Amino acid sequence: MEGHEEVFFDARSSFSSVDAADLPSPEQVQPQLHSLRTLLPDLMVSIASLRDGTTQYIKTRIKDMADNSVGATANIEAKRKIAQEHGCQLVHPFHQSKFLFEKTIDDRAFAADYGRAGGNGHACLGLSVNWCQSRAKGQSDEAFFHKLEDYRGDALLPRVMGFQHIEQQAYSNKMQNAAPMLLDTLPKLGMTLGKGLGRAQHAHYAVALENLDRDLKAVLQPGKDQMLLFLSDSHAMALHQDSQGCLHFFDPLFGVVQADSFSNMSHFLADVFKRDVGTHWRGTEQRLQLSEMVPRADFHLR
Repeated sequence: MEGHEEVFFDARSSFSSVDAADLPSPEQVQPQLHSLRTLLPDLMVSIASLRDGTTQYIKTRIKDMADNSVGATANIEAKRKIAQEHGCQLVHPFHQSKFLFEKTIDDRAFAADYGRAGGNGHACLGLSVNWCQSRAKGQSDEAFFHKLEDYRGDALLPRVMGFQHIEQQAYSNKMQNAAPMLLDTLPKLGMTLGKGLGRAQHAHYAVALENLDRDLKAVLQPGKDQMLLFLSDSHAMALHQDSQGCLHFFDPLFGVVQADSFSNMSHFLADVFKRDVGTHWRGTEQRLQLSEMVPRADFHLR
């Protein structure tokens, strides 16, 4: 460059050589590596916890959305209030759709089996007949619902699914007369229909809703342990009268309601059926099929 001093920049001379760098010795590195190895398991646990926490949060949100969609909790709380108004008590809240949906979220084995069975969120018949069997065995509601949760360890939930999605399917006329279906299928639970009143061969009756109090009073005998299955056009429920005269009503859409007197339970049922007409009946005729379930001789083997 004319009139100026030439300047040259040697990048290599501006940095120390690698060989000249002050690298730690292997002895100095070992404590740091040991610390990293010590921290690594905790770090992996933290990452796994974060993943599991995120998964659990997503599951919880999905469950909440499903609950709001089917109105499960809202229906349970509404029935709790109605029960209290009539001197009854909701002692074990339960909703079949909420239970079955959450089970498919939490239990992959159940979800796969449930899908193959054609499950659609309903199991009212299977739940009701198996609840009657449980009551006939003297089991508490706590025991029944605990067993229901234990899909791998107990046969109750598979049996519920079997009755709901297999056993009843062959009986197309069951909404008009469920007696043939019950006579064929209840023996698999060690139970059958009781002896009918008057000229009725079996304890299976068509009851008009407005006559429910009268007809229910005729079927229930004071001091007798009795299990009754209730069938509307589209739903199944059950009633148990224990030997002390206490009444327990199980509806898979809200759980178990208990009453100390027939009058209180009768008023509760009349109120609930009146409010939920659209849930139970498709047409204008509002009637129930009422069936008394009794243990067979081989009941103890089931």
